[in-house]
Amino acid sequence: MKKTVFIILLFSIVSITLEYFNALIPYYTKNFLNTLSTGIIDNTILMKIFAIIISVLIIKNIVSMFLGYYSKKLSYSITEKGIYNLLNFDYMEFRKNNETYYAESLLRLPQQIIEVLNSSGVESIAVVFKLIFLIIFIFKIDINTGIATIFYILISTFNIYISNNYFYNNYDKQVEINLKNISDTSDQLEGLKEIHFFKNVKNEIKRFNERNDKYKNFSIKINIMDWILSFTISDFFQFSIYIYSIYRGLILKDIGSLLALYMYIKNVTNIMNNSLFGMWNSLRDALIAWNKLKNMVFFQNKWVKKEKI
Repeated sequence: MKKTVFIILLFSIVSITLEYFNALIPYYTKNFLNTLSTGIIDNTILMKIFAIIISVLIIKNIVSMFLGYYSKKLSYSITEKGIYNLLNFDYMEFRKNNETYYAESLLRLPQQIIEVLNSSGVESIAVVFKLIFLIIFIFKIDINTGIATIFYILISTFNIYISNNYFYNNYDKQVEINLKNISDTSDQLEGLKEIHFFKNVKNEIKRFNERNDKYKNFSIKINIMDWILSFTISDFFQFSIYIYSIYRGLILKDIGSLLALYMYIKNVTNIMNNSLFGMWNSLRDALIAWNKLKNMVFFQNKWVKKEKI
């Protein structure tokens, strides 16, 4: 298992390195456009851009292929280790949870952990480095835009934290209300005979509508607030940084810098609006899964040792 983890980390480092070369493309594009203003076409820069695009494309596909293979292998290793240790539990240790809990944990939870290392998970690991590379190149072009980008990232991250915190806290309450409604409705159906016998149909319908309205109003409220926090405010910040980067590009009076700043800012906003949400959810699910699994995976065969003693 340790060897597999090492290989996954190694390929993750390669993936992070590729993000650096990706970040070079807008910078080289800026330099190429600047040479055009002099009436000279610099084929060297074009060759560098072409070489980076081809190399990144090929290596990224190879890395994804190997990461997919070794991630699956690690998932199976965690499951095998968990089952092996589970078989060494004494009866009282095993009965802390039911059989369904252990089966579900060993068959499903490893996949949630691997998701952090696989596909979008690799992007999650590399996202911080990717942002750092982008900011470095933005600073090389314009310091003011670089500072504005850092402020944008900090504000957006804080906004994402607030929106996620609000949604998950209220989502639990929403589920609780819904489950209570289902339970109450089930009780009503079971007592249908008594309801008709006592001619209490109108009151029961009224009670049902009140419960349903409570759930509907609460759901509408949290979804509207989630939309405002997650998208409306986020879109406002994104629009602001776009406008500022274009403004700075015009101040610099350099079409190459204007285009490069736009490309960099677009990458940054894509990370903040897409990758960061995915990273947040993947890491959260992986940590929850690992907390459930670690006792089984790292279980020391203490019961076997006791028997030997």
